Amino acid sequence: MVDLKLIEPTPEYAEQIKAYRKEFLDNGDSMDGTSGLRRYEDPQDWLKVVSDHKDPKTVQPGHSPATQYIFVRESDRKIVGMIDIRHVLTDYLSKYGGHIGYSVAPSERRKGYASQMLKRALPIVRGMGIERVLITCDEGNEGSARTIMNNGGIYESTVYEPDEQINLERYWIDLKAEPKNYIKWIRSKVGHEKIILTCAGGCVFNDAGAVLMQRRGDTNKWGFPGGMMELGETPQMTAVRELKEETGLDVEVGDLIGVFTDIDVRYANGDVAQCIVIGYRLNVVGGTLTCDGDETLELRYFSKDEKPEIGSPAHEEVWNVIFGEGR
Repeated sequence: MVDLKLIEPTPEYAEQIKAYRKEFLDNGDSMDGTSGLRRYEDPQDWLKVVSDHKDPKTVQPGHSPATQYIFVRESDRKIVGMIDIRHVLTDYLSKYGGHIGYSVAPSERRKGYASQMLKRALPIVRGMGIERVLITCDEGNEGSARTIMNNGGIYESTVYEPDEQINLERYWIDLKAEPKNYIKWIRSKVGHEKIILTCAGGCVFNDAGAVLMQRRGDTNKWGFPGGMMELGETPQMTAVRELKEETGLDVEVGDLIGVFTDIDVRYANGDVAQCIVIGYRLNVVGGTLTCDGDETLELRYFSKDEKPEIGSPAHEEVWNVIFGEGR
């Protein structure tokens, strides 16, 4: 996804803005995170509103100053998404709207654009001095909820919005949380004693149904990409981070494969742990498959009939679940 850019809208994208609006109108969809684009047939009128909303001196009374962005695919200059960042929370936003609203063009959905767009927006939010970000989505909108959780969102509650008569799920993303090397820190306290570790990763499948596996540098055996959770992470964040580090792929988290808890591991350095392993189906949205030659010696897709020598009981369990062997 290297040809995507998140920028503020300018007049040179007038035709693309018009096309984005038309696609939503034709599809009968709401235009979340677009600064009211639905109301403006002329893109120049909308651009004036966007400019006024950014400045606290010219924003409409009762509204929060906000910065509008468009997510542009450079190869064809198409706007595939829009995202609106509100600088402060009004009473309404603090209950229902949140700091960020976004949408993806109907024809461009299920391609990972929403997760990528939100990921690129969060450093901008942090730069505004906002340390906790509230994002809401319609109850039952699994795609939007997954996008938020993929970027560190933690579910808080569901509230009823009386004007639209809908239930909204509220999620918070903590931008203050900086993952540290939790394993190193805890081992400095307890040495090699047995501890509980939580791991997350998952399975990437190709079009033929074969699953991606990694030959690990520490065991020289095969397993699924993944690793230990760090402080400040959700399991989904860990899976996304580990896949990038170990395979070079950008992924978004899909369905849960399983949670495996009765797994005792003794590491070569003498550390002992009971591992809780959380496995997901993962969808590739970008990146290039790459071995680092250190943690990952080889990457290869295996079909059900090509099972390699697997180096972990947890990964054996994952294999059995995805290919229906024994469970």
